[in-house]
Amino acid sequence: MADTVQPTSESIEQAIRLLGEGPPEQALPSLTAVANRAIIELHKVAREQARAKRGEADWGKWARLANAVRSGVLQVAAIRDSVKSLGLQPAPEAKAARAVGIAEVDADANHVPADSGGPL
Repeated sequence: MADTVQPTSESIEQAIRLLGEGPPEQALPSLTAVANRAIIELHKVAREQARAKRGEADWGKWARLANAVRSGVLQVAAIRDSVKSLGLQPAPEAKAARAVGIAEVDADANHVPADSGGPL
């Protein structure tokens, strides 16, 4: 199996800026898809860390982060709905990527994972 090179945040930020320079009818759905994927991944990490830290002194900080990120998930879902209401759809390459499981934007967008109890 070939080794994969993990992109840097700088290279991803540069790509995002390039997306933003495109025509609005392409930039809006593309940027929304990127924001959606980023917030979903951030939510997964924050929630997992909060669960792992349960009972430890810094658990409350992780729980607060997970809750804040959950709010972001809901906000991005509202943005996606607004972009769709404008009749703007993801670019064909985004649809193809989603089909092979690279970007599961539609599948995760309105799904806020259930908590295992507690204030998360």
